[in-house]
This record gives sequence, C-alpha cells and structure tokens, in this order.
Amino acid sequence: HNTNHDHKPLVAFIGHTDVVPSGPVEAWSYPPFDGKIVAPPSDGEDDYSDAILYGRGAVDMKGGIAAFLVALETFLGSNSDNGDDQDENGPSLSSSSSSSSSLPYSIGVLLTSDEEGDAQWGTRATLEELKRRNVQIDMAIVGEPSSLSRVGDVVKVGRRGSLSGDLSIIGIQGHVAYPHLAKNPIHESLGALKDMVDEVWDEGTEDFPPTSFQISNIQSGTGALNIIPGFKKVHFNFRYSPATTDIQLKNRVHEILNAHELDYTLSWSETNFPYETSWPSELVEEAMASVKDVMDYTAKPCTSGGTSDGRFVAMFYPKAQIVEMGLINETIHKVDEHTSVRDLESLVRIYVRLLERLQAAESMKQKVKYHDHVPIEVLP
Repeated sequence: HNTNHDHKPLVAFIGHTDVVPSGPVEAWSYPPFDGKIVAPPSDGEDDYSDAILYGRGAVDMKGGIAAFLVALETFLGSNSDNGDDQDENGPSLSSSSSSSSSLPYSIGVLLTSDEEGDAQWGTRATLEELKRRNVQIDMAIVGEPSSLSRVGDVVKVGRRGSLSGDLSIIGIQGHVAYPHLAKNPIHESLGALKDMVDEVWDEGTEDFPPTSFQISNIQSGTGALNIIPGFKKVHFNFRYSPATTDIQLKNRVHEILNAHELDYTLSWSETNFPYETSWPSELVEEAMASVKDVMDYTAKPCTSGGTSDGRFVAMFYPKAQIVEMGLINETIHKVDEHTSVRDLESLVRIYVRLLERLQAAESMKQKVKYHDHVPIEVLP
C-alpha cells in the first residue's frame, strides 16, 4: 500500500513461512501439519475463546503472520473512505488501497522462507533487491514469538550477534596399544577447548548479556574401538554482545589454539552482527504503549534470544527502527507446538493498536507517552 515515492515512512510487517521439522510424528497429540483447533466443551455453538491451535509453525511463526494480516485488514477497513470496499466478510488487503491513501505512512508485508535454514534466499535476498530498487524501510515489525508468559510481555529491540566456527584438530591415527606411535587429537585438544569454555569473553553491556560460547557438535573416530583417531571436528558458536567484535573473538580463539600448539584448521561462518534499535524511539515507545493499552501491563524491552530476520533489516537499513513482538515462545520447535486462540486475538488487537498509534504519531508529529521509561531487560 502506497510507495516511498511520496516520501511517507514505510512500516513493514515481516515474517517467515518456513518451519523446522516436526520430529517424530507419533509423539504429537495431533498431526503436526493439520492445524488442529481443539476447543473444550461449551454450551455455546462455535465458541473458540478457550480453544488451542496445535501444529508445527502455530507459534513460530505462522500464528504471528495470521495475526498481523488480520490486524492489517481490520485497521485498513476502519480507515476506509468507501464502504463499498467491504464485502460480507469484511475488507480485504487487496481492496483496501483507497483506505491506505490517506495514511501518513506506507504499509508493507514481507513474507519469505529460509529463516529456519541457511537464511540466504529469504528475507536477506529480498531486502537486498528492495535496497537495489531504492525502497527504504523505516520501521519493521517482526512477528517472531517474543513473549515469555503473557502475550506482549516482551518487546525485542535488538539481538546479539552470532558467529560459528568449524574446527578440525589434526592428529596421527594409530593403534590404541601403541599410543607412542600416534597422536590423539581428542586428548590434544581437551585443554584448549576447556580454556574456551572457561574464557570470559566480555561482560556484556547495559542492554546485552555477556557473550556466550557453546560447543554444539563433536565428531571423531572411525567407529572401531581399537583405533586412535586421526582427526577431531568441533562445531562451536558465539552469541556475542556489542562489547566485543567478531574480529576480537576470532583472534582470541586463534590465540588459545596456538598456545596449546595444536595442528588445526578453522573455518568461520558468515557473521551475523548484533543490532539494537535506539531507546527511546518512536516504534519502541508505540509498541510498548500498545501492549499497555490492550493488555494493561507494561512490556519489557530486551535483546535476548537467538537470531531473527530483523538482523537483515538492520544490515541493509541501519537507520530503520526494528521491534519483534509476537506470541508466547514456550512451545516453539517442540512436539505439540501450540498457541491459544485467545492469545492470537490479543496479538491482533496489539498490532491494530500499534498501527493506530503510529498513525496518530505520524499525523500529529508528536507522541503521547502512556508509560514511564522502562529499562531494557537483560534476560538469560
């Protein structure tokens, strides 16, 4: 709706349609790709207020996509200048261009896949093309499941960086009965790996927790019980704060490995840089105020969690304001992933209220603050 040619700010809702594998189908209470809505017994017909939606992606993040699409239809319908734009099912996104023409901002919806995979050909590739076409994104609302125990209780305003390494320790294969004729890479690397686990990489910042180091996979040996292996492969990952750069992390890892005189090779993944929307900022304030208006409690801005497509918005549009707000993330990637219909409805109302508040703020060129300043929550 609308273009940047009229110099209106572009507000983009961003989501991904791909999901992680279901895991063992037989472990699910309902088929994971059926989208089963389970409602408790009720006296009224079609009463789904207490119903639960089960399915892979119900929370991460097709539920969030559904919520912001319904919110957009609701909002654009309420702003329609022409009642003929609506049919018996309400306004549609495809018929609401007239209602958006009077808005003080443009609206975009970006839906891609590949977020759960290599994240190369989804949002990243699309934003790269939009940038090439001189499309400017000013505000991005990512529908990732950010909430902890109540919908809207957390608004993510940034993310830590991510850096992974594939380390190969080179030894000399031999018989376990003749260790003096071999070089065991498992033994040789234990000290270095312990040093990396024990290392304090930084103390974090006011808004970010300290950098963490985790080993996620180790592979060695031939399967035979009487052979000293000739190699050991280790995959590790940093989730790092802005207190440290990726270059500093790489240099320190090499220092530790070299101090133990290991024979090794090390390849690094592409760096996902940390980002943070400045606080206070219009989008963060209005997002938090929307939660307060609808849910009557105060959201916590934070920077915890893994990576998301928000990092690509920050990469291509460094001045863009970015928030992530969505459903409760307790069951994401689990067997029996689910969300309540009530939470979906609440999220719709929060998104609608956010659009209304942004409309008022952009129209009036001022903001009315309904909440006190809340420090960013640093969560584990």
